[in-house]
Amino acid sequence: VGSIQEEEEQRGLAHFLEHMCFNGTKHFPGNGIIRYCESIGVKFGTDLNAYTSIDETVYNINNVPTKTAGAVDTCLIILSDWADGLLLDKDEIDMIVKEMTPKAINDVTVMVIEDDPDMLEQIKSELSVYFHVETFMNGKTGYENIRKIKPALLISDIQLPEMSGYEIVSNMKADPETQNIPVIMLTAFDDTSHILKAYKNFVDDYMVKPCNFKLLIARALQFVAMDLKAKQQAEEKAKLQEETLQENAPQENPEQTSGGEAILIKPVKELKKNEPTLLMSTLDKKFKDKLEAIVAQHIGDNNFNVDRLAELLCLGRTTVYNRTKSIMGVSPNIYIQNERLRIAAKLLLEGEYTVSEISEKVGFSDSTYFYKCFKNKYGIAPSKYGK
Repeated sequence: VGSIQEEEEQRGLAHFLEHMCFNGTKHFPGNGIIRYCESIGVKFGTDLNAYTSIDETVYNINNVPTKTAGAVDTCLIILSDWADGLLLDKDEIDMIVKEMTPKAINDVTVMVIEDDPDMLEQIKSELSVYFHVETFMNGKTGYENIRKIKPALLISDIQLPEMSGYEIVSNMKADPETQNIPVIMLTAFDDTSHILKAYKNFVDDYMVKPCNFKLLIARALQFVAMDLKAKQQAEEKAKLQEETLQENAPQENPEQTSGGEAILIKPVKELKKNEPTLLMSTLDKKFKDKLEAIVAQHIGDNNFNVDRLAELLCLGRTTVYNRTKSIMGVSPNIYIQNERLRIAAKLLLEGEYTVSEISEKVGFSDSTYFYKCFKNKYGIAPSKYGK
C-alpha cells in the first residue's frame, strides 16, 4: 500500500478515500471498506474512525454497527492521527460519498416519496443500481418537484406530511405535463378500501409493505420501459410530422442543377448513437459497454463483422445476436452499420475529408454502397449532407 501519509499528500483526501473504497470492495466483499481500512490500521499502527452518513456518527473502526458496516456507499474512513486537520463538514463528506457511489446502469430518474427514513434509504439502495433516484420525505415538497424532475416513475406512500399520496396522484393525473407518469403506491394499508381508492385515483400499481424488493424492482423496470417506449413513439411521430411539413413547405431559395432544376435539400438529421433499450441488469450494462468499445475500435476495418465481434466478445454468434437485439434494439449488423454511418456523418460535417476518404475511414470498401446506405439512413446524399 505504501505510506498512507505520502499517498494522502499526493492525491488528496477525496482520491485517497476513493482508492480505499475501490480496494475495499475488491478485496473484502461485503463489509469491504471497513475490513480493508482495518487492515491498513493494523499494518501502519494507526487508529481508524468511520463516519457514516446514515446516522451522522463517528465510530471507532472496531465498533461500527453491522447494518452500517455493509453500506459501502455511505461510509467514509478518517485516519484519527490526522483528524484535527482533515475533518470535513457534512456537505463535503456527502459530496465525496456521491462521487464514490456507483452510477446507475440506466440514465433514467425515478422519484420516491416516503416519510420513513429507514424505508426510504432501503428503497433508494435497491433502486439505485438501475436508476437515478430522487427522494423526498414530505408529500408537498415531493409533488412540487415532480414537474421539475419529470421522473419516469413515481413510487409514493399514502400517509405523508402536508400532502397525501392520493392528493399527489390526483393532482398529477389532472396535469397534462405529469398525467402519463406511472405511479406505484407503496404503503402499509392492505385493506380493500384503500386499494380501491388508489386505483380510482388512477394509480398504476399498489404494493403493501413490507414489500418484496425483487418484485418492486421488476415492476419499476416494467413501468419505466413502457414509459420510455411511449416517449420514443411520441418523439418519432412528432419528427415525422415535422419532416412532412418541411418537405411540403415552399422553398424560398432552393438549390439548382446546371440545367436549372430545383433540388430540395433536407435538413441535417440529429447524430444520435443507437439508443439502447432499458438495461435490466449490470450484466446488460457490461455487455453494452464492451460492445460499444469493440465496435468503436474496429470502425475503420472493412472486414469487421458479426463473426469477429462474437469472437472478441468470447460469445457465440447467436448469443451476440440475441443480446444485441435485446439490449440495443437492433441486430449486430445494423448496430455496426449505424455506427459507421453516424461517424461518417460527423466527419462530413467537420469537412476535413472527401466523401471517398470518409467512406474508407468508416469501413466501407465500396463507395457506391456507402452512398446508398448513407442516403437510406439520412435521406440525402453524402456530398450534400450539412450543406
